[in-house]
Amino acid sequence: ELQKQYRCKVYAIEPSDEAQKVIKDFGTIEFLARFAEDLEDIGKNGKKFDAIIFSHALENTVDPLAVMRHALACLNKGGIIYVQTPNLLVFDQMNPYHPFIFSHGSLGFLAKKIGLSYKRVSDPKDKMLTVVFSHQ
Repeated sequence: ELQKQYRCKVYAIEPSDEAQKVIKDFGTIEFLARFAEDLEDIGKNGKKFDAIIFSHALENTVDPLAVMRHALACLNKGGIIYVQTPNLLVFDQMNPYHPFIFSHGSLGFLAKKIGLSYKRVSDPKDKMLTVVFSHQ
């Protein structure tokens, strides 16, 4: 939809072999890498983006601070990082596949550590915590 409605170039990072096949078959999304941690190499190669989306992804990384630093290195000035993740305050915490569960405060701390501005766009009681990090 982003590509169709806004004529943007869309890239994907996806660990699932099945989803990678769908991405490649779709034809309008360029597959970049398997894991969010691969942003480090993508940034070193000079690739820059106006927006990076972590939708149900950041909580699955083993070092979210490093991943966000790598994402920042891949972000154009004025760009954003959109994050949607389970909300610590209201979500079921028993998911063994999530090494991290974030709160508004922990994502704010993360923003401060990497030097980005931060805004929560979801309601505090929503199951999903949705935030936008901005690069001035």
